[in-house]
Amino acid sequence: MKVISYKINDVLAVKISGEFDAHIVSLQRSEFEQFAAAYQNIVVDCSQLHFIDSSGIGVLVFLYKRLVAKSGQLIVAGLSGQPLELF
Repeated sequence: MKVISYKINDVLAVKISGEFDAHIVSLQRSEFEQFAAAYQNIVVDCSQLHFIDSSGIGVLVFLYKRLVAKSGQLIVAGLSGQPLELF
C-alpha cells in the first residue's frame, strides 16, 4: 500500500494504491488524523486501489466526519472493482 499526498491550492489530494486494510490503517492512522486536522477539503484518489476492508472504510468515514464537522468535504474518486463493491 502506498499513500501519496499533495496540496492543490487549499485542497489536499491523497492517492491510495494497492491494499488498504487493518495492517496499513494501523501504520497510517496518525497521518490521516493530521490530514483531518490540517485541511478542510480532501480528495482521495482510489484509481489504483485494489482492495479495501472495513478498517480502510473506517478511516475514510473518520475523515468524512471530521471534515463535515468543520464544513468541509471528502471526495472519493476512481473507485472500481472490490473497493467499489464494498462502498
